[in-house]
This record gives sequence, structure tokens and C-alpha cells, in this order.
Amino acid sequence: LRLVGKRVAVDLPWDRVTPRPQPAGHRRALGVDWGYTTLVTAVVGRLGTDKRGRERVITDGRPLFFLAGKVSSKVNRLRTLREQVRARRDHHATLLASRPNPALQAKHDRLDTEWNHLCARARGLDEALAHQAAGWLVDQAVANRATAIYIEDLATMETRSLGKKERRRQGNHVRGLVFEYLRHTAQIQGIAVVTVPARGTSAGCPRCGGKTKHQKAPDNPRTGHKWTTCTCGLSCDRDHAAAERILTRALHGHAHARTTRALRRRLTVQTDGTIHPATGRCTMPIAIGSSVVRRSRSPHC
Repeated sequence: LRLVGKRVAVDLPWDRVTPRPQPAGHRRALGVDWGYTTLVTAVVGRLGTDKRGRERVITDGRPLFFLAGKVSSKVNRLRTLREQVRARRDHHATLLASRPNPALQAKHDRLDTEWNHLCARARGLDEALAHQAAGWLVDQAVANRATAIYIEDLATMETRSLGKKERRRQGNHVRGLVFEYLRHTAQIQGIAVVTVPARGTSAGCPRCGGKTKHQKAPDNPRTGHKWTTCTCGLSCDRDHAAAERILTRALHGHAHARTTRALRRRLTVQTDGTIHPATGRCTMPIAIGSSVVRRSRSPHC
């Protein structure tokens, strides 16, 4: 029972019958790569055949970006403020341990209340961002008639040392929320969510399979090495190239996807391949909020 204004609302549980998606046998899917400024980058591809009857992965070359830079910046500011408040609160607690003082105790209580409030705000922003990103991925899959979403395995993205930055730990937390919400949202639409091994997805070229080179983006040299180039002529965003490589790895080895005991679908065999553009032109997305509009651009964007 909940009190809503002057009325009492009753929450009743209900069930929805949804189809159970199979882990293998998908020929049209969405490949997803994780990022920082762009939380997720996706590409759409399908499994086709060439003139000799050999299977190959075909894509239209359109990158789909979910931009979360403003929300991430706000969460980072809240986290910095929260750490400052916690440091002051702990300092007051140390002083109170040696000599109790009613005025100091009141300051400590106010700081503790403020710290809990900042934690709740940051947690709420993380959950809202994860819900929106998961819903955006499912909408892209439905709009492009994809039956599966292949995403990097979070276990290979975990921080293994204590010297990493705070934003890396927070990024893993948000990624975990996105993955859990994505599994639930995709299940309703009958779309399978399969994890793909993430090792080497950014080191290889999705077009020729060779070794790539990372450098600063030509349109924004202040950022890190977010641009990928290759001797075959590939020149595109680093996350875009990684998403294409994830898609090729997943579709080439789609028959080796299995369901674990925890009802999670994952790819057990790593089979790398190349991707082939469907046309000679690709489209460069322009972000508006969290949506994406596309404009035609050169063949290798």
C-alpha cells in the first residue's frame, strides 16, 4: 500500500509471458562496445554469403553512439563533493573520539546527513542512466530487426589493481547496471543478450584483421587516443571499430553460444573475422541529447 496524495494505491504483482530467446542461430544482430564519454557504441550487421557461398558479416557502416558525457560529469562532480564531505565527517569523528563536544557533534551529524544525500543522488543518476542506455539499445535492436545483442564480457573489464582511477570503478558499476537492465528489457522483446570475450577487440582491424594504431581524434585533439587507423585505409572512431570487431567475432562464432547455469548467454569460442560494408558510403552520426541523427559522409568515416 502506498499513499499518493489523498488516495491509497495498491501495488499488485503480475506476470508477462515472453519468448525465451535462444543463444545461438542469430543472423542479424547488434554489436556493442563500452566507452567513457560515449557509454555504449553499437553497430548493426547481418550474416550473409558471398559469390562462393562462404559466410561473411555485412554491415552498413553506421555507428550508433549513446552519449552520456553530461550525466557522467555530473556524477563525477557529486562523487568529488561526496569524498570531501566524508573527509570532513571522518575528521570530526576523530575529534569527537578524543573530546566530546555538543557543537562538534551537531556538525558531524549534519555532514553525515549531507553525505547520505549525495550518495543517494549519485546512485539515482547511475540507475537512471543505466535504464536509459538499456532501453536505447533494445530500441535500436527492434528498429533494425536484430534478434540478438552481442556485448563485451564485463568480467574482462573489471579493475584488477588498486591503482586505477575512481572513474574506472564507477564505469564498471554503471556497466553492470546497464547489463542487468538490458537482460530484463531485451527478454520482454524476445531478444537474446550474449556476452563476447573482450580481449583484443580494440587491437585488431575489423576490415582486414591487421593491427590498428590509436591516435587522437582529428576533430577533438584534447581527448585521449579515441581514433583508430589501419594500413588498409580504415579511419574511424575507436569504439566504432571495436563494436564492429565484436560483431564479427559474435556472428562468426554464433553457433558456439551457450546458456550458463545463471541463465546468462555467452560465447564460448572466440572466432575473429572481417566485416564487409554493404555499400560504398557510410553515415556519420550527430548526437542530439541521447538520440542520434545521421548524415552521409565519406566511405571511411
